[in-house]
Amino acid sequence: APTITPEERAVDSLIDMVNGSGNGNNSRGNQQEQRDLLIATIELQIGLNFFKTDNKTAYATLPSGIHAEIGSDDFDKYILSVAYGFEPRYFIGQQAIDSISQYIEYNVLTSTEPVYPTHQIFKRVGHDPTDNSVWILADLNPIRYIHVTTGAITEESTCPIKIILNESSLPLPTVAPKGNFELINKYLNVEKNQRPLVHNFIVESYCARNEFSIFQLLAQHNTGKTTLIKLLYKLIDPNINDIGQPTDIWSNMVNANSTHLLNYDNMEKENMEKDFPSMMSKIATETSFKKRKLHSNKKMVSFKTKNPQIYASIYQVISAVDVHSRSIVINPPTLKDSFNKLNQEFWDAFEVDYSTIFNGILSAIQHVLTHRDSVSTKNLERMTEAHHIGRTLDSFEGLTWDISYDEALAENKQIINESIIDSHPMAQLLIILMEENNNVTINKTPTEWLEFLHSNKYSSNTPGVESEKQIIQQTIPKNSKAMATQFTNVVTPLRNQGYILEKGRDNKRRFWKLSSIKESVTPVTPVTDTRETTPSDSDACDTSDALMNTQTPLIRNDFSKTFPEIAKKEIHE
Repeated sequence: APTITPEERAVDSLIDMVNGSGNGNNSRGNQQEQRDLLIATIELQIGLNFFKTDNKTAYATLPSGIHAEIGSDDFDKYILSVAYGFEPRYFIGQQAIDSISQYIEYNVLTSTEPVYPTHQIFKRVGHDPTDNSVWILADLNPIRYIHVTTGAITEESTCPIKIILNESSLPLPTVAPKGNFELINKYLNVEKNQRPLVHNFIVESYCARNEFSIFQLLAQHNTGKTTLIKLLYKLIDPNINDIGQPTDIWSNMVNANSTHLLNYDNMEKENMEKDFPSMMSKIATETSFKKRKLHSNKKMVSFKTKNPQIYASIYQVISAVDVHSRSIVINPPTLKDSFNKLNQEFWDAFEVDYSTIFNGILSAIQHVLTHRDSVSTKNLERMTEAHHIGRTLDSFEGLTWDISYDEALAENKQIINESIIDSHPMAQLLIILMEENNNVTINKTPTEWLEFLHSNKYSSNTPGVESEKQIIQQTIPKNSKAMATQFTNVVTPLRNQGYILEKGRDNKRRFWKLSSIKESVTPVTPVTDTRETTPSDSDACDTSDALMNTQTPLIRNDFSKTFPEIAKKEIHE
């Protein structure tokens, strides 16, 4: 009898699968054989490469070079194309495709041999740890990568790391000899002092390896808010669906797992679910997210993703301090006549400069890769990597800023602090109380605080403050537990405004103490050890005048003896 190849046997099995005959035997064992044969056909005839990720997701590298998750639409279409490529051509149903996908997924995820290696999946932009270079998947048809190193910017057809794009992604421009990043300012309706933050967010979206900033865009109508979002998408992660609207946490995590840049446009308070701010912080820092696949079973699905995010609204609707501390806030002004162009006219002009601007961004990325390690990270608090990239861009010749990145960041922190205070009525009330009491420390038990906050014993001589205070008082909780929660949420915003709110226990008495930073610093007592009369460079940092306004030199070895804990913490910050 002639030798029957696996491909020929797979064709016969596919015919049986379509006809439902199974060679007269429609048993489960025969279906298993059909799956095995089709898998063998795919592996032998086409040569797929399977791999898995650290969060237990199975992938296949298709002949086109695309990395498709097993069970995704791209993989299902490939299975169909293989079956349709047989002679005679047959169409297999979704049930058979699902069965094949599940079988492959099981084999890949349970394999103990190095046949199916573990790889990290990147979206649009990836980083090669072997040389710290940046890889950008610029296009899928055909596959085109942009490779940025300290020495060159090139286009490649293959890549050593795994990068994916979703089906709605659009291509990025090709590499050109010259670029001009600063040309983007023609299309940015942003104050000059905030340009460093916008420029850095674009470069950071390519260069950051561990965390991304949250780009808060707070703007009224007629400020070009939507246009700015579309510009950022064009330059970072062009996509047909560039303007998104959040629906729920689950949908956003699924979206984050398949795309690079996320956007929440026209946010309203009703969009902000209880855990939505927490989700934004998790996405910024690549914290895992788990959820049941279906409400009716116990199977779990895990997402672990890291994305730059754009959050846009007319007014501030987020009160979570953790989100604000990871954010930069941009407030575009009302459009001037020079920006008031017809929509098509604006984008036609941008398309002319698109490639030049993008290649200027590539040069900025190369500058960061080359000089980042030589730039100091001193005095950077949260989002250190993002702000470190901004400091590195200070020396990039392709951008001219009116102020340094650190100066732009300092102004932005003040905007964020004011925004946080505005979104926390309790913080506003406590600041009013401290001002009325000449910043004298207030130390009370939770019950005493409740009585004090609800009482009318304090008054203000400042016009308008009394009515404002009465309005804020309506938001004060009725029990001490709820009040403690509000106190905890305003510790950071009060700290940024110069006040310390801390809880403690004294003689079995729980209390909350509110004090001014200037008042909380204990004068330094004279010391006899004069071996070192000034702090070393590693210990001496920029601090507030209140902490450094002393007659006695600070002794590094005597911090714990001469300063209360809060002052010591401030010095080290």
